[in-house]
Amino acid sequence: MKHFLASAIAVAAFAAPAWSQGDVPVEYQNAAMVEQIGSVNEAIVNQRWLFETDARSLASVTQAGLHNSARVLQRNLMRNVADDFNNKARIYQRSRWSAATVRQTHDYAALSANRARIHQRTDDAVSKTSQRGDGNVSVIRQTAAAFSPVAKSRQNGINNFIDILQESFGGTVIVSQDSFLDADETDSADAVAPPLPNAIDNEATVVSRGLNPTVRVKQTGQLNFADVREGGIDGWITIRTDAFANLATVDQYSVTGVAAIEQIGGDVNNASIWQDSSDFASEALIEQSGIGGQSSIIQLDTDGLGGENSASSRQSGANWVSDLISSTILQDGTGNVAVVDQSSGVAVSTIEQLGSSHTANVSQ
Repeated sequence: MKHFLASAIAVAAFAAPAWSQGDVPVEYQNAAMVEQIGSVNEAIVNQRWLFETDARSLASVTQAGLHNSARVLQRNLMRNVADDFNNKARIYQRSRWSAATVRQTHDYAALSANRARIHQRTDDAVSKTSQRGDGNVSVIRQTAAAFSPVAKSRQNGINNFIDILQESFGGTVIVSQDSFLDADETDSADAVAPPLPNAIDNEATVVSRGLNPTVRVKQTGQLNFADVREGGIDGWITIRTDAFANLATVDQYSVTGVAAIEQIGGDVNNASIWQDSSDFASEALIEQSGIGGQSSIIQLDTDGLGGENSASSRQSGANWVSDLISSTILQDGTGNVAVVDQSSGVAVSTIEQLGSSHTANVSQ
């Protein structure tokens, strides 16, 4: 049976709805649209399928005002039977002090993926997405120079993707692609599809623009990719990957930034940090343990106003003749410090410093 819910408080100046009952795609069995204008509003959409075949849900929430909140819950659980779920949820908020949450759960190995999108043009906003299953996509946009927004996105499964853009002052981004079970998902129905022990072949991309941002990314599993790009002042970025064959990259085009990548407990991992522009008093740290680690740090003074940066690479491998770990550091400007500490059967370190008053220290 197909269900449709529409709840709206309409005014002439408000934008037209994204879709109406007449143009809801026919492939969705459930469709819910909520529009709210004003303050202290709450919207909750709960769409749930249990042991159904070929079940899909679509949800859209739009809010404008102060202190609004929106929550979308979509679940498909069929005892791990692969089928075409393809749930979609989107939340748009144009207000202050707003919160948005999307939680999507379906069985692993489903033929189609869930999609979650949150867009907030508001100060003091909080976005949260949680997805369990394979092939899911989570997109969060916090724009219009928001003040102190928080974006959190978590996924468990295979071949998932997280995409976050945050333009803010004092913003926080937290990304987790690992094993988890939300506190709200502990009932017997959700226990049908327990979480996998880790995440495989996932990707997370974060773009941060503004002042004093904090970005934290954690990936547990193998064949994962994390990419963080930050342009501003006083950015703080940390990436942690566990297991093997992971790739982590950080690009900071700012001043007084801190970037740290930690790849522990796995082999054949690759990490790179690039800090550029008027890079001044920035710090870059890469720590790796396992066989075949590769590390690269570049700190450039493109605008000629930087210097006094520090780069540190710590690597520990196996005491095998065939185990090669490598570290590369490039710095220009004035008064930079480069430190390399390596322990392995074969260790290669390359440090290149352009300018004056630099310090290089290598321990092997």
